[in-house]
Amino acid sequence: RRLFRFPGHVAGALGMMANWNLAALDRDLPRLAVPTLLIVGGTDKAIAPETAFSVQKRIPGAKVELLRNLGHLAHEEAPDMVAGVIVNAARGAGVLPAQANMGGGM
Repeated sequence: RRLFRFPGHVAGALGMMANWNLAALDRDLPRLAVPTLLIVGGTDKAIAPETAFSVQKRIPGAKVELLRNLGHLAHEEAPDMVAGVIVNAARGAGVLPAQANMGGGM
């Protein structure tokens, strides 16, 4: 609800969605040939979490990370948690080194 208070956010989201080609996306899902992680909020009211598991079955090797007690905007509700999930997945896929030094100190 709080994001609806920001007209720029609403306009940006609607503009993005207006340009989606869902038929092409649906057709091409099984052809994805890269490590795919679907991050879903367990209390998402906009898209049922079960949808991620259905999509997972259509993408070879895809994984789902279900974040309990987070909603559709999990990345805004708990950005550090979501970033950690992404970093761990990137490490597991060999995209990032096993332990990256994220700080500037010792």
